[in-house]
Amino acid sequence: MIFPIVCYGSELWPETVKIRKMMDALDHWTIRRILKIRWTERITNEEVRKKMNMENMILGPKIKERRFRYLGNVLRESSG
Repeated sequence: MIFPIVCYGSELWPETVKIRKMMDALDHWTIRRILKIRWTERITNEEVRKKMNMENMILGPKIKERRFRYLGNVLRESSG
């Protein structure tokens, strides 16, 4: 449920380092909230992802994939 909400309109966002860091922070924060892990427990993000079986589900590649799909739709529209 988090991915669609966070990625809404992401194909039009400028890709900057600041936005990428914000997206990663939001992603890790929400996962930690779901697992009820406190910030004082000092668990790495990799360990948290392993607990959730989400090693491959990272927002960065998903957003990049959405951008390429959007670009394909725009290019098909303009060539017709």
